[in-house]
Amino acid sequence: MNEANKEYGLSDDYIAGVFVTAISKVALQEYGHLTTGLRPFQIMERLTPALVGLRGLKRRKMPDYDDWTSLCHLTWYQPHHINLAYTILGDWSDYIRKTLVNARIFGGFRWLDFGCGSLPLHMALYASSALGRVLPYSDARIFSTGIDPSGSMVRIGRAVVSEIQRIDPRLAPGTHNLVTFANVEEYSSAHAFHGKMPTILSVMHAFYPENITEVSSAIQSLIELTDPELILVTSNPDSEILVDDAFAPFADRYDHARRRYDYNQPLRFKGRIRALTELRQGWADIVDSERVDAVNEGLSAQRDYAGVNDFGFIGWDGVSPAIRETLVGSDVQFINDTDTAINYLNGEVTWSGADVEAKVFYRKPK
Repeated sequence: MNEANKEYGLSDDYIAGVFVTAISKVALQEYGHLTTGLRPFQIMERLTPALVGLRGLKRRKMPDYDDWTSLCHLTWYQPHHINLAYTILGDWSDYIRKTLVNARIFGGFRWLDFGCGSLPLHMALYASSALGRVLPYSDARIFSTGIDPSGSMVRIGRAVVSEIQRIDPRLAPGTHNLVTFANVEEYSSAHAFHGKMPTILSVMHAFYPENITEVSSAIQSLIELTDPELILVTSNPDSEILVDDAFAPFADRYDHARRRYDYNQPLRFKGRIRALTELRQGWADIVDSERVDAVNEGLSAQRDYAGVNDFGFIGWDGVSPAIRETLVGSDVQFINDTDTAINYLNGEVTWSGADVEAKVFYRKPK
């Protein structure tokens, strides 16, 4: 343990602070890496489509998780997803403990997270284990695995896990056993299945109309491969029917319980996250400034072409909606997209998030 942290006992508030510190540091490092050699206008060009893509999640449309989208996701959705996983692990700890009661016999247990993204479930799992909320005893080894096709998301998640371990190793038990794969085929061909080791499968926010066929097939393969005793699932409430369809083939094997998490159901971590809010507002300022300069340069060119006396709109202040009456086509789309990016970046980052439907599937008695 780092000398600076010896005096701190583990609590929800302390753990939340470590998570924020780790995410903020990795976000700053990643932003510095991605912007090396770029002019402010080029930064705006990369931030804007990333944020527009993330907005699609509200319509259950998956974005392309490239490096920039992964960075923006880290500073907005990641805290809520960690909080959600951390809360679920506490709320359903009895189910989990019963599942892991024989883990000592097998030298540990396997936790497999499909659609792991930037690893929020694993961060919550390690912290919950440090508090004794998951394990029936303290010396069980965690063999944790993540499966996700986005190398950018996994890479940035691993960076946060490493930073958490650096800040306080107590919150990272078992991280040396963390392995990740791009897909189920890669996992099935490379993974040693540890015999009958107790297994928990989790699937967080992986259900979308355009991918449900592939996700259902992957889930069925993983269940047949690992025979999990327990399966934890989260989804947008509008995607609940997709979850039911994906698990319908196993209705004879698993019962399930459900719980809705919304603003009336507080999660473990609460409040605002000032460090991330301020970081994102700095990015918003760049987008705002650069788009105003770009639009006004375009207006100047139009004036030169049309003649000053024939063109009535002199300049844009970045606020006036009248600009849309002057511009057309892709120019208006540029204004709309940068509006979306700025509004998104100026939003206050909190531990709360959108409503979530959670289910736990547990094996029926034989």
